[in-house]
Amino acid sequence: MTQTGEVLDPPYGPRPKYAATITLHGAKCRSTRPHVHPRRACLSLTGALSGEALTEPDIIGDDPTRIVVTIFSGRVAGLGGVKATGTFEGTGFVPKGNRSLQLTLVAAEGSLLLTAEGPTVPAFTPP
Repeated sequence: MTQTGEVLDPPYGPRPKYAATITLHGAKCRSTRPHVHPRRACLSLTGALSGEALTEPDIIGDDPTRIVVTIFSGRVAGLGGVKATGTFEGTGFVPKGNRSLQLTLVAAEGSLLLTAEGPTVPAFTPP
């Protein structure tokens, strides 16, 4: 992520604005199992999205750093053109925790919610 400016957010003051790229690297799908519902399928997501993101204000002072994905778009294999919104969250005032990601991809055929959690990291680790 590269900071590209600031957004004035009264009453909290300016918030950094970033230009960023999200890259998805798909894993190979396992063979289809007979007991899986016929409408469910493995989808190997590979692609790139780019756009803008903002940090959310820390009102209390010990909240985890949260970056809000505001305007992202790109192409993802298996979905085509997509738009995305979501959040990346670091750890807050805890001895250790996990960074997390929640991203909603919206394509012509519908939407897909991606969630992820990183390894355990120390307190106040940014996303």
